[in-house]
Amino acid sequence: MTPMHLGESLDFELKMVAENEIQESVSLYSMTITNNDVTQGSGFGAGVSLAYREQPPRIFNTIIWGNGGNSLEENLLVRMDSEFSLQSEIAPLEMNPAEFMSNLIIGGIDALLDEQELRELMIFSDDPMFLAPAQGDYRLSAHSPAIDQGNNGFGSGYSDVGGNTRIQNGKIDIGAFEFQPNIVSLSGGENTNVTFGKTLEEITSLLPQKLTAELPSGETVDLPVSWELENDPYDPTSLKSLNVQGVLDLPDHITNTNDISVSLTVTIEDDYLISYGVEREVGSGAHYYIQGSNSSIIMPTDLPEATRIKVEQVNPDNISHMDDYVVAGDIYEVTVVYPDGTSEPLTHGDFILNLHYFSGLDPELVEIYYYDEGTNKWVLKGGQVDKSEQFITLEVSHFSTYGVFQKRQEQTPVEKEEDNEGPILGTSPSSGKVGKDSTNEKNHEVKDGEALPSTATNSYNWLLVGLLMLLIGSSIFFWNRKKQSLMGVH
Repeated sequence: MTPMHLGESLDFELKMVAENEIQESVSLYSMTITNNDVTQGSGFGAGVSLAYREQPPRIFNTIIWGNGGNSLEENLLVRMDSEFSLQSEIAPLEMNPAEFMSNLIIGGIDALLDEQELRELMIFSDDPMFLAPAQGDYRLSAHSPAIDQGNNGFGSGYSDVGGNTRIQNGKIDIGAFEFQPNIVSLSGGENTNVTFGKTLEEITSLLPQKLTAELPSGETVDLPVSWELENDPYDPTSLKSLNVQGVLDLPDHITNTNDISVSLTVTIEDDYLISYGVEREVGSGAHYYIQGSNSSIIMPTDLPEATRIKVEQVNPDNISHMDDYVVAGDIYEVTVVYPDGTSEPLTHGDFILNLHYFSGLDPELVEIYYYDEGTNKWVLKGGQVDKSEQFITLEVSHFSTYGVFQKRQEQTPVEKEEDNEGPILGTSPSSGKVGKDSTNEKNHEVKDGEALPSTATNSYNWLLVGLLMLLIGSSIFFWNRKKQSLMGVH
C-alpha cells in the first residue's frame, strides 16, 4: 500500500501520521488518513496511533478510513500512558469521544459507539467514497457522505490541500479535500421530433429526464431535469417548433453558479389529418385527409405559413334548397383562416378538394355543388370522377360548404301489354299524368302541322262510302219513278 496522510492543520510538524507516537497533545483538523498499514505486529494503529498523558488528542473534520483491515483499532489507536513509554500497554479507544472528536469518518467506529452517539457526534463509519482511490485520487466524489458534514468552527484556512476554496456550499466538508460542487458543463439533451397534436405533458415526457453534469474534478453525475418553454405558450394545433430549456433539480451539495443550461428544439411532425371541428395549422402543398373519411384536401404550394383550416361535417338532414337532388356523398363546411386573420384568399394556387361519393351510385350522375351564401342557392361545380378511388376531384379557390349530390330521376312508367279487356293505361307525354289510352278522341287536340291519327282517317272513309251508296240508291229510285210514269202515259 502507498501510505496516504493528507491534511491541512497539525499542531506541530509531522512527517508520518501512521506508525508514529505523538509525544504532545495534538489536534487534527480536516485530515484524510487512508490506505496505511504496518508490516509487523497486530496492525493496530496503522492509520493513527496516539499516546497522551493528560490531554487527549482532538480530532475534527477528519477521515480515518481504510487503514489495515479497516477495523477501529487499525484506523485509530489512542494510548493513555502516565509513564509515556513506548512499551506501555496498548489499549483501544475507551475515553469519552465527545471530549476530543466530532464530524469524522472513522472505519469501524460503529463497533464502539451506538447509533445515537454517532448521530450526536456526527461521526460516520461509511465508505467516504473517494473519487478514484485505485489511482490515488482521494478527492470526494459527488456521492460522498463527507460532503457538507464538517464543523465550520474547526475549519482551517481558506483552501483545501488541493488549493481549492473551502466551504463551497455553506458548510465545510470532512477530510482534506473540499468537494468542488459547481457544474462546469452539461450534456445529454438532443433535439427531438414529436407527432402533431400531443399535449405539452406528453411532449416533455418524451424528452430526456436526466442530464449529465461534469464537475471540476472531471467526475460526471446524472441530474434530474424538467423542461420549460422558451417561446410562446404551446398550441397543440400549431406546426410551429418549440424551444424548451432544461431546469435542473440540483441536490444540496451541487451548485450551478454559472447558470449552465441545455436548450432543445422540438420539431412538430405533421400527421396530415383534419379532425372535425378542430381548427389546425396546415402546410403548403401538403395532402390532408378528413377524419373518418376518404375525402381529402390538397393545399396550394404557395399557401402562407401559419394558415389554418377547419372542417365541419354537415348533417344531410339539414340540407335545404335541394329538393330536386339527393345526397350522394360527403358534405363539409370548410373554413380557411389566413395569417392575417381573414378568410380572403392569399394564394394564387387552388385547393384540390377530393370528395367521396357513396357506393352503388352511377359515377356519371354524381356531381359536386357548393352553397352560395349570397344567393342561398346550391351551385353546380361538377368535378372529375375517379371511379377507382370513388371520389370526385375539384379545384377551388375559396371554401364554403361543398357536397356531392345527384339529381333525382323521374319515374319511367311501365306500359301494360295490350289485351282484349279494355284500353291501355299509361302516361300522357304532354301532361305527364295518368289517363285513358290515346285512342280516346277527347284526349287529343289536333294542331296545325300534326298528322291526323289513323282512327280518324278510317271513319271518314266509311262516311264517304255511305254517302256514295245513298246517292246511288236515290238515283235508282228516281230513275224507276220516271220510268213508270212514261209507261203509264203510253
